[in-house]
Amino acid sequence: MTRTSLSVALVNPPNINNTGLKDENGTPPLGLAYLAASLRKNGYTADLFDLADMSINEASEILLKYQKGYNLFGFTSYTKSFPSAVSLARDLKKNDGSCITLFGGPHVSPLSYEVLNEHSEIDFVIQNEGEIAIVELCNEITSINPKFCNVSNLVYREDDKNGDRVIRNSINQTKFPPLDSLPFPVRDYKIEPSRVVIKNTIKNNNSRIEFFSSSRGCPKRCSFCSIVVMAPNYTFRTVENMMLEIKEVYNRLPFGHIAFLDPNFFAHYKRALDFSIALHNWNPDITWSGTATADTICKNIDVIEKISDLNCISLEIGLESGSDTVLKRFNKKTNVQQNIQAVSELRKYNIAIDLDFVMYDPETEIENLKENWEFLSTTDLIDYYPSDHWFNALKIYPGTPDSTKYGLATQEIFGYKSVVPPFKDKRVNIIYKLMISYYQNCQIDVDNLDSICNNAIFYTSNYKNGSHNCINTILKLSHTFLRLLPANFFYECINGEGLELSFYLHQLEKYKKMFFTIKSLVSKIERGDEFDEILSLKTLIEIVSTGLIEIYINVENENKCWIVNFGDLSYYHFENFPSIRLSKEGNKTLSYFETEEDNTLLKNSLSTSEFNLFNNILLPTKRKAKLSSLYAK
Repeated sequence: MTRTSLSVALVNPPNINNTGLKDENGTPPLGLAYLAASLRKNGYTADLFDLADMSINEASEILLKYQKGYNLFGFTSYTKSFPSAVSLARDLKKNDGSCITLFGGPHVSPLSYEVLNEHSEIDFVIQNEGEIAIVELCNEITSINPKFCNVSNLVYREDDKNGDRVIRNSINQTKFPPLDSLPFPVRDYKIEPSRVVIKNTIKNNNSRIEFFSSSRGCPKRCSFCSIVVMAPNYTFRTVENMMLEIKEVYNRLPFGHIAFLDPNFFAHYKRALDFSIALHNWNPDITWSGTATADTICKNIDVIEKISDLNCISLEIGLESGSDTVLKRFNKKTNVQQNIQAVSELRKYNIAIDLDFVMYDPETEIENLKENWEFLSTTDLIDYYPSDHWFNALKIYPGTPDSTKYGLATQEIFGYKSVVPPFKDKRVNIIYKLMISYYQNCQIDVDNLDSICNNAIFYTSNYKNGSHNCINTILKLSHTFLRLLPANFFYECINGEGLELSFYLHQLEKYKKMFFTIKSLVSKIERGDEFDEILSLKTLIEIVSTGLIEIYINVENENKCWIVNFGDLSYYHFENFPSIRLSKEGNKTLSYFETEEDNTLLKNSLSTSEFNLFNNILLPTKRKAKLSSLYAK
């Protein structure tokens, strides 16, 4: 086989139980893109197959369709995608036994010896970073007398008199070149899912996202993180090199937002500031987002203020826990007070927070869960969306300190086998099972309704009178309450009140009925139907008829009052609102509220003439959950 005849397909496989639901939230496999760039630079044909949003069957059909065009198939594998990668490799080998299969990524790097011993469909494994190793491997494959012992980071089989034995070459970190010397990752895909767009707050429109990587590894050593398994050394690109790639990509196809996929972009805070200045000087309309840790943010608040003015719109933060005990167990080298301060500072400078949070770990106790609740409440993250943090258990990844401490175990989560150990506290086991049951029975539907509600809010936001206004506000409240459902369920679980899941299922059925009405309204608006008062009022009556919401109008006061009830949760607002009698019980007066405290709060709001959704929700005294700023202090 010659160099020109060797063609490489680099594959990003789906998760093992992926149904093929297209959520358009996938990030591109830049690691594979860097490998493809290195191969092409050295004269090899290399193509990218990003199959992350497909089902296993769809992915297999695609690879078998293109198989004749490639000699070597390289798979990246994370723990949750490793089974599907093995399945795809098996299908390829079954169809053509001469094809070569190569695996790499954070799952197989620390388990390379075991992987080759257990999976005959895998020919080679490259440990850790692969740009140099994959080129060396292809050089040996195309040589007359291959000597795989010369390929750094490679694990392979060798025949001997006792059968195949696995050989693991040494990992040569010193051989790896500076990141600035690597060719830029390729961005043309043979197969690629649709990518996300983002609301660009500078241009005030939706913009295409382009993804970049500016560093590898991380100076932190969190006990659960597999990043340092793949890249033990923290290395980074210069700002000049980053800007060269950004300009090159932009000139091919303009974009409005840059998302950095670095494990810890803000670790080198001075470089983060220098980059912000360089990007803004070149194109002040492009926004960007990255990653950071709480302690680095707290130590560099002046830099946070500056990058906020230079179009940084969000940072993903690994807060992980609201318990100092747990943070110490995770080796985070941060504390709860720093987490609180980091959230506060980012909000102060209008930088959105992308939350990373581990609710459960093997040693979690009830008290830790209550500390997490208090932290999320204090930082107003109770209604943070997406709601994964309520269900997220620590994953034990191969090669990490936690894998040595706890060992590897599997448990069914979110529809796929995930490496989550059992919890030592049996009470936490019960709570966790309840939360997962809630997720499987309720949260998937809630997420679907959430997107419908978002759409409806957009279409009704331009109408500010009469029942139009009421519908828009109800939509906003529905949106908020939907996002609080898992928080409510969690709160009741950790406090032993435990409403039965059937109650939530019953409530969810009402939501489905109400949102069907809302979706119908949105469809009419999308078709261009006139959104008149009659249509609005009719929709309002249909919403109330679902039994989820009751609306009370007080016509006795000059500033008309209306109250919206979501079960135990009440919202009230005062304005010059038309007299609409929709509740079966008729109009209500201020005496509707049960306590003098509620009445005082109600009367104090009479001077408020604008919507104030996040300060005007009351929770009856019988349930004192403090849900974000949405609940009475």
